[in-house]
Amino acid sequence: MRVRVSPHPTAYLTETTIQAMTVPGARCNVRVIYASGTASRARALQTTQTADGGGTVAWTWHYGSRSSGQAHATVLCTRGDKEGMGTVSFTVQ
Repeated sequence: MRVRVSPHPTAYLTETTIQAMTVPGARCNVRVIYASGTASRARALQTTQTADGGGTVAWTWHYGSRSSGQAHATVLCTRGDKEGMGTVSFTVQ
């Protein structure tokens, strides 16, 4: 699975998007760990997304941590009995 973050790098209160490519129809969740080590509790990241016909899922939110450094996003997708996971690290200024 391919996962990307834009913009990269991002910054505090910047609208940020996590996008993943998986199989069409997969149901996906995301978890973001801020550079401070805490998990994001943003509502926009708490929703389960279903991949479109091209296999794309995306979540957009305003990056809510003032901590700079490396943050991480992990996307977990399932479809039937198949499961896939992808992780990306991204820079926060």
